Amino acid sequence: MNRFQKKRRNKNDFLELFNRLKPGTDYQDFHDVSCTAPVGVLEQLSKSDDYKRELFKFCGIPYNSTYLSFFYEGYNSFAELLALWTYGIRNLMAIDIIMSADKKYLFANEVFKYGMFANYKDEDSLEALSQEAEKSEGLIQTCFSFKEEPWIYEQVRTLLRTCSETWTGYLLADFLKRPKDMNICTNMYTKTFRKESAFIAIVDDIVSTMSGDFLNEVVLPRIKEEGFSQKVYESLFKEMTLGCEEEETLPPPELKILYSQGEKNLEWKYGRYQFILPKTAGEVYKMNDETFYGTSLFLNLEVVESGKTEICVMRGTRPKAAIEIEVYSDGSFELQSIYLPRKRHNSLSEKDFEILRCWYIEKNVEVPPVWQNKDFINNLGYFGKFKHLKMKGN
Repeated sequence: MNRFQKKRRNKNDFLELFNRLKPGTDYQDFHDVSCTAPVGVLEQLSKSDDYKRELFKFCGIPYNSTYLSFFYEGYNSFAELLALWTYGIRNLMAIDIIMSADKKYLFANEVFKYGMFANYKDEDSLEALSQEAEKSEGLIQTCFSFKEEPWIYEQVRTLLRTCSETWTGYLLADFLKRPKDMNICTNMYTKTFRKESAFIAIVDDIVSTMSGDFLNEVVLPRIKEEGFSQKVYESLFKEMTLGCEEEETLPPPELKILYSQGEKNLEWKYGRYQFILPKTAGEVYKMNDETFYGTSLFLNLEVVESGKTEICVMRGTRPKAAIEIEVYSDGSFELQSIYLPRKRHNSLSEKDFEILRCWYIEKNVEVPPVWQNKDFINNLGYFGKFKHLKMKGN
């Protein structure tokens, strides 16, 4: 469901959360805590003389008139309360501020999208008891959790760690009333941008990295006054980075990339085919809207840290494939991935594949069995299955 789509939920929608897990199967929640599917809970609820009290117990929410008022407003409001409670917000003022701003029940939507009730063991109590006593139902608790990490969970937790619950409520309310996206430059040389929520960018890049006076005297008041926007992000980021060393900025495009002799030896030419390394920090090539560039500490720290190198295979003037190579400390190489253009006429032909095999042999590149299958490589190329690999400008 579109998270900006408002939908009314009823009792049956909520109770379905008890059936989200397959009975008799072990699971892990979004915190990687082991749990199992509850059995017979709905029957227990239906037979209960106090349905609401039992339900609140499973949700972990105090059972009193204050919290019952959310329940009487309907299951959207109750799910909204349950989500905020699970995110870690307990302050009633903060809850009211957020719920008043969340007109489309975005937090409640996460309950119905990823929420679940599961059985958890009280491991501390189990250790002190015999195996026979371990079967006691008193040591099993049915609790609400999420199967997958819900929307902006980490950002809310960051705010709760850095400011009060009331402040968190005001900041979330501002974001919910005026959600804004911003453009973040992922590669200054190719002018590549991606859209990101201004709220997520500011919390992840600024709030989570700051502490002390700068956070309390500059960051939080600025956000409270002006909200979450690209202007606020850029202004805070500029203040945050004042005084940084010159060496920490990106290098000019003409900066030469330092390759080892072994990496240089990976280059090869055979007829119209070329296996090449980018030579400068600004020398890039694009394929499937992904930007590939050479191993540069400034531009691709992940690749440097993992010891990987990128090779572009050219046939004439067109990129035919992008190859990711792992470089080991003993100077040996192992193929990690091959990226192909998605269009079918750009797949590897028998000749292409034979040239590729010749290159492996010539350069002593170890190739795992799965990458020795031409059809396997071509099928991945058509559908772009390797988009998740971090080999692009962002």
